[in-house]
Amino acid sequence: MLLVGAPERDAFDDLDVSMARTLAEHATAVLHRIERETVLEQLQKHTQRLMHATTAEEIADIAVGTASDVLGAQLSGVHLVRDGGQRLEIVAYADSVESAFDQPPMYERGLDGDIAGEVVWAAFDSRTPQHIDDIRTHERLAEETPSRSVVVYPLDDHGVFIVSSTEPNAFDEPDKMFIEILRQR
Repeated sequence: MLLVGAPERDAFDDLDVSMARTLAEHATAVLHRIERETVLEQLQKHTQRLMHATTAEEIADIAVGTASDVLGAQLSGVHLVRDGGQRLEIVAYADSVESAFDQPPMYERGLDGDIAGEVVWAAFDSRTPQHIDDIRTHERLAEETPSRSVVVYPLDDHGVFIVSSTEPNAFDEPDKMFIEILRQR
């Protein structure tokens, strides 16, 4: 917020107001640029760590940490394929997952009544990311869950990277691009 004051009444004319509005817009743009630069610096630091990772589990830990640190995604996890492609088991997850869920999510293929599992498996099988801005308004996922926004990214034939938040509409296009970069590794 930009606050400009004067001791006299009616001290500002239309030009003054216009100049103050322009100054506020420029200050806002600069603050957004600084925020983007900070996020890019954090992403670069985490990407360097990813480049030196040697195991799937280490990569998963770094990806989840990055989603949490850079995007503020409180409920993220990496699920890898297990049991010959019949189960997606969580191998790395944000600390808050344990307190938000009774147990960390796992997805078994073809489990009756598991709508979330169907959505996750559909993303994995089609190799197409799923972006859900508000789970409660989604026609298939309107169940009670701590997650409100979710992005499910397939990790080729390895599993899925699920980035979620307790807030609806939590991820904008730059966030989705950052998640895409993270999953590339």
